Amino acid sequence: MLDLRRNPGRVLEPSAGDGAFSERLPGCVAIEFDARVARAGMRHGDFFAYPLEERFDTVIGNPPYVRFQDIPAETRLRLDMRHFDGRSNLFLFFIEKCVRHLDDGGELIFIVPREFIKLTAARKLNQWLFEHGTITHWIETGDTRIFAGAVPNCAIFRFERGNFSRRTLLRTLDDPSWSERIFVHMDGQLAFTPEAMSVPLSELFDVKVGAVSGADRIFEHPEGNVEFVNSKTIDSRATRRMLYNQPHPDLAAHKSTLLARRIKQFDEDNWWTWGRNYPSSAAPRIYVNARTRRDAPFFLHPAAAFDGSILALFPKDPAMDLAHAVALLNTAVPWEALGFRVDGRYLFAQRSLQTLMLPAAFGELAPGAPLLDAEPERRNALETGSNPSPGVTMIDLHYWTTPNGHKITLFLEEAGLPYRIHPVNIGKGEQFDPAFLAIAPNNRIPAIVDQAPADGGAPISIFESGAILLYLAEKTGQFIPADLRGRTEVLQWLFWQMGGLGPMAGQNHHFVQYAPERIAYAMERYVKETARLYAVLDKRLADREFIAGAHYSIADMASYPWVVPHERQQQNLDDFPNLKRWFTAIAARPATQRAYALADTINKKPVMDEDAKKIMFGQDATTVNAR
Repeated sequence: MLDLRRNPGRVLEPSAGDGAFSERLPGCVAIEFDARVARAGMRHGDFFAYPLEERFDTVIGNPPYVRFQDIPAETRLRLDMRHFDGRSNLFLFFIEKCVRHLDDGGELIFIVPREFIKLTAARKLNQWLFEHGTITHWIETGDTRIFAGAVPNCAIFRFERGNFSRRTLLRTLDDPSWSERIFVHMDGQLAFTPEAMSVPLSELFDVKVGAVSGADRIFEHPEGNVEFVNSKTIDSRATRRMLYNQPHPDLAAHKSTLLARRIKQFDEDNWWTWGRNYPSSAAPRIYVNARTRRDAPFFLHPAAAFDGSILALFPKDPAMDLAHAVALLNTAVPWEALGFRVDGRYLFAQRSLQTLMLPAAFGELAPGAPLLDAEPERRNALETGSNPSPGVTMIDLHYWTTPNGHKITLFLEEAGLPYRIHPVNIGKGEQFDPAFLAIAPNNRIPAIVDQAPADGGAPISIFESGAILLYLAEKTGQFIPADLRGRTEVLQWLFWQMGGLGPMAGQNHHFVQYAPERIAYAMERYVKETARLYAVLDKRLADREFIAGAHYSIADMASYPWVVPHERQQQNLDDFPNLKRWFTAIAARPATQRAYALADTINKKPVMDEDAKKIMFGQDATTVNAR
């Protein structure tokens, strides 16, 4: 772990124990809760009482593994619960607070249970971590016991705040060779993939859980009425004959046992039924064992019933080639890299599968879906710069990874339009290139060129993000209502963002983050105005799902990217509960995740350096007249 340290400077060990790290790091600030083990020179006390104003270049250690209900009462009162609930283990709170103690570029080096990247209880934490940086190193320990308090299947990781490269070096404890992976976030889960994941499994399948009896030994019976696919079926092909929701004389001897099951409430009227039913459907499906060491865990079987050890993937396209789908699931997905296979054992759950992103090869499973049809064409254009195939509508997007740029990728990913990205690195002055100025005379991104406009004429160029959103909505007939009143609702909130939220939050960013002088009046002015605009949006969302009503629209796409950096704007979404609900819902949309994952592949160093600031903030009339 010490070898992972990259930063000189101030160091913190927040749960120091006997000083495993602080003893080896001169000047390290060491905090230990338990006075019995604390060494001389350590701070004896509760880390969660330690002020956040204390900043560090490195935080390192082995945080305690304590169930929420076992956390001391005084500590529990100090915990910041915004990313947690009553299931959250204490080590998760340590991770979050330690990151808050880091300066930009600071590193957190911890050994923790590896499961946190998949835990439902860590869903908000994982999203927050992804928004604040990258796990740059990940070491799987497997069954090796590192510390007396560290259980097997732990991981050692290094997280760097403000690093958005999305590149992770990964290895096992036994193998010193590193492999490079892509750091990805999928609906509250973190993973390290060898390639970009672009196809949501949820667009191809519905994942369903099987039936649970709570007493398989009792319900298994030669006169059973249903044959169940079970954990052994994949190897033997045999099913298990069970009494399913059917009274039988042989069950009477076990009545007291069946009444005592805790799966659900049982009484005199239902004691012979199962605790959970399987989906009653004759539709084709793919089965997978929820826990298995079999190398190829996905399989087909004609039986329609399946028990709780099995998950079923029901294809949304009834014409899907299921044999080919099984082959892809068993061979084309990096399950181990995604965290579904540890030490040779697969661990699948309904939610983790349903929210999974799959490799681009899965696009071929849904030939009727426009988004998936467009994907190979788009990938080829992005990778080779080639022209689109005849008959494919191609949008050329001149783009950089700013909130205004994200607006357009959000739309294109939602609509399924094939597009080709032309990166315009505004930190290097590429927005002043004459070819770009020809389509964007204001030297600002984004801009598009529609190679196949609706009038059938020559390609048409559009600049300004609001104008682009409106053009694309009218071109596709999507994300803007056709009726007068609905359209007016969308347009007025689109222009509200263009004239209010975007410019004011932009000034907030400038004076709080980038200005060479910290001008108190300017910072207070724009932080307060940003808060006012957040409050306007929060009030608007109090009685509707999206900004313009019941349906997602270009008004939402315009505002969402400007709320993403809310912490940098010194705003707390907990103060705006309706806005937070809306923000979380949009963040979970597969198209949103694809758009932001694409941004990570284009701009691997989003932190603005001094040269970039001179280019960005040193423009005046001569900048325009000189070009």
